[in-house]
Amino acid sequence: LDEANQELQDAKDELAEQEAEADEKLAEAKDKIDQANLDIADGEQKLKDGEQEIEDGQEELDSQRARFNREIKKAGQKLEDAEAEADAAGAELAAQEETLAASEAGLQSAKDQLDQSKAGLDQLLAGIAQAEAAGQAGQAAALQAQYDEGKAGYDTALAQYNEGLAALESGKAQLEQGRKQLEEARKQIEAGKAELAAQRRTGQKALDEAEQELADGRIELEDGRAELEEAKQELADGQKEYDEKKAEADEKIADAHAQIADAEEANAAVELASVALRRADETLRARFSPQITAEAGHILAELTENKYPRVLLEPDMHLSVREADGQVMRPAAAMSCGTADQMYLALRLAMCRRLLPPDAPMVLDDALVNFDPARTRAALRVLREEPRQILLFTCRPLTQEEE
Repeated sequence: LDEANQELQDAKDELAEQEAEADEKLAEAKDKIDQANLDIADGEQKLKDGEQEIEDGQEELDSQRARFNREIKKAGQKLEDAEAEADAAGAELAAQEETLAASEAGLQSAKDQLDQSKAGLDQLLAGIAQAEAAGQAGQAAALQAQYDEGKAGYDTALAQYNEGLAALESGKAQLEQGRKQLEEARKQIEAGKAELAAQRRTGQKALDEAEQELADGRIELEDGRAELEEAKQELADGQKEYDEKKAEADEKIADAHAQIADAEEANAAVELASVALRRADETLRARFSPQITAEAGHILAELTENKYPRVLLEPDMHLSVREADGQVMRPAAAMSCGTADQMYLALRLAMCRRLLPPDAPMVLDDALVNFDPARTRAALRVLREEPRQILLFTCRPLTQEEE
């Protein structure tokens, strides 16, 4: 019943939402009709503005294309000039390399002559030593004069050779530096060519895209003219659609009100039935609950050897017990597992005795699983006294002590 009442309230809320939504949609439709006239006039003006924008865009595109071509040509000419300069520098380096090769050959010849002069000087020194050893002073003096003259010429030639060698090394270093500079220049030229090609592609792509945008703009203008004509037709259809939607909304709301009225009538009938069921339930509880409680108390007394002779069955089917000499009722949740299972076994037997015919069978599934041997013996004794067939399922075999 509560669910039915909630559904009815939900239906009322939904109806209110539908009415509000319908009003909102109808208001929106009316606003659209009013706005359509303004949109048509605005569309005419936009078409004129669009035509002017395309014309201006074409002029700007032509100007950009001409400027782009001039810049590309200028950059290409710079690269050609740089490449010509690099070729000239390469030729100059080749000439320098030939000059250095000739200088190196001359130095090698001078080196050979120096080696020969050094050998001659060494022979003179040996001759001077021999003459002095032989006591030939005149001969030694003559040889010494030749040696001094030769040594002076050798030193002069050696100094000139060293100067030439230093000049050669300097020339080689300059040549290597020139080669590196030329290689770097050529790399820059190649990079410039690649960059120029990329700029040409990028620029051409941008120009093509701009051209395509203008073409698309012309197509959009044509589409706009077609849409403007459609808008005029939609304006004529708008009022008709508004009237149809209003009639449809009124019909749906009327149907919803009728459904809610039917639901209210059905809920009233359910309310009456619910009251009757509650009264019948109360009558049954008043009639059978005391009998079941008393019977369960007798059975529990047998199962517990009169330790718990009193059982109380709450309206919510919860059990409580009281000891024979006690004053406080204790709920099953406060008892041990074995005692709690004894309480519910007593309740099941009591309900079967009071509510079922004597020949109706009874099925128990592991009802004694928490019983110790003493509880098991007492339970089996009570079950054997029952006149009905009892099927007792268990997960463990009974011990000799329990049987």
